[in-house]
Amino acid sequence: IYSDGKEEKANLSDYPHFSLLYNKGVDINFDGSDDLLMIDKNGNLMSNAWGLEATTLSNNTIHNIMLTLDNGLIQLNTINQLGGIDHYTIDPLTKSILTSEHKLPEFTRPEYTEAYSLVTENSIFIINNGKNAEFWDSPLALELMTAIPSTIYSQKTSPDSPDYVVNIDDIFIHPIELDTNREFLNFTEENLPIGMEFNLADVQLEWMPNKSQLGFHEFSYFLEQREKEGLEMEIENDKKLVSQREKLLEEKNTFLIYVNDPVKFGTVENSLMIVNEKPFEWIIPFNDDNIDASFKFHIMGLNENA
Repeated sequence: IYSDGKEEKANLSDYPHFSLLYNKGVDINFDGSDDLLMIDKNGNLMSNAWGLEATTLSNNTIHNIMLTLDNGLIQLNTINQLGGIDHYTIDPLTKSILTSEHKLPEFTRPEYTEAYSLVTENSIFIINNGKNAEFWDSPLALELMTAIPSTIYSQKTSPDSPDYVVNIDDIFIHPIELDTNREFLNFTEENLPIGMEFNLADVQLEWMPNKSQLGFHEFSYFLEQREKEGLEMEIENDKKLVSQREKLLEEKNTFLIYVNDPVKFGTVENSLMIVNEKPFEWIIPFNDDNIDASFKFHIMGLNENA
């Protein structure tokens, strides 16, 4: 099917199973004739303008494909079986991949074998099949199919209950608990959210999350301490040597924190007018940017006819 509505059969018997990226023809090589653009499940990009030679994009099975043409270049996004998002800028004349970017969903647990994706007008949603399945979303710009700054930010969800809950723009303080019977040696960061700092004076972690950090975050660190185990005596050259026995201890600490956007109500009317025998509705404006927000309403003093 050409862009002008004309239809023509094409001999594609030598092509493997593929999906059309455009259901109508588009001129990708600027020769005045419409071309077909297609991709197979193994990530090979093909077009009748290129003959039977394909351009390999990915080594993983592709589950979702998004494509636009921009200023003569092919802007292509794919989502593979593990949820990895690949963005390619391709020159259709030379079939060269000009730029490529790879992004993985920010799941807190890597124990999963497959991810399922859904692409909407403004977002990419990905959920994995792990024992404790996780859900992740990211904003999407349709023009170039790349992540864009937005008032809607990527948020991670988790089936587990958080150890801590903090509101955006509030200060979160996590004291480092040290055993008084042990000597502190080292604190080693493993995974801390962006912006979380160590306060040397008070020996604690401090963090003020912002609007772009809503949702679940896992933070972890190692503590190395020394514990005394009593004295021991040795004989060297007929002389007694008494020394302190010590044991080095290293423990990993992992916590789950949830960054919350407190619900904000709009202008609340102090008075309402209800006209007898006329339909009445009361719209209560509120805003909550948490992706997993839930609300419960309780009506008090409900009239039996309402």
